[in-house]
Amino acid sequence: MLSALGPAAALSPGGGLDTTRPPGASAAPEGEEAEQLAELRNVDRRVRAHEQAHAAVGGAHAGAPRYEFERGPDGVMYAVAGEVRIDTTPVPNDPQATIEKMDTVIAAALAPMDPSPQDRQVAAEARRERQRAVMEAARQAHADGENGSGRFFDARA
Repeated sequence: MLSALGPAAALSPGGGLDTTRPPGASAAPEGEEAEQLAELRNVDRRVRAHEQAHAAVGGAHAGAPRYEFERGPDGVMYAVAGEVRIDTTPVPNDPQATIEKMDTVIAAALAPMDPSPQDRQVAAEARRERQRAVMEAARQAHADGENGSGRFFDARA
């Protein structure tokens, strides 16, 4: 899942850490334990894929995934939640760089196959920041045009 936290944002749903089987644990769980383990493994796989998608697309603006773990009945730690911090601050005095950065933040927030409500919120906040940057770039281009500098900017929506 992705969440804005002041100058940074976090991306989050969860994943798991394999450890060795404790001594004396049975090799093949059965019944309810087997179902619980299958569910933990499934959650772990989904959480890790979700957070890794955020981190991969976020690039330099994203941190490494962090996970919350739950110990399964087999003694193995499984990821059940996670987050990836992402920098959502505008680039000072550079609206074009801010536009590009917010494009990356939006893509990172929506990268998982199943973006969470928090991920969608971070994407919406990045869209608003991107729009402010587009307006600032237009204002600067207009001011530069009056001064004859002829600067142009990319204001793709």
